[in-house]
Amino acid sequence: MPVVTVDYRLAPEHRFPAALEDGMAAYRALLDEGWPPDRLLLLGDSCGGGLALSTVIAARDGGRPLPAGVVALSGWVDLDTAGYAPGRPPGATLHHRGIPPGPGRRLPRPGGGST
Repeated sequence: MPVVTVDYRLAPEHRFPAALEDGMAAYRALLDEGWPPDRLLLLGDSCGGGLALSTVIAARDGGRPLPAGVVALSGWVDLDTAGYAPGRPPGATLHHRGIPPGPGRRLPRPGGGST
């Protein structure tokens, strides 16, 4: 199985959206080289997990085909910490209100519908 790693620009030396631009450039390059999106999986750890999710959302918003999946290992995605409500059990699954949890779910498009 081929693996591509992206040496994306890091903060604070490079301001947002530098890392996202690098993630999208890598994803576009794979698509342009003929890799079918249903054979691609984006994976990131920590901030890279957030970047993997952001890249997929940017691809969706830009009308690009979506990869087969995304793996965000310890992705830092709940930046406003709204998911950490008092009384929530430890280890509870956090999810963005606009992205339903569960396998096989699709990212909703802005304004409704799904991809």
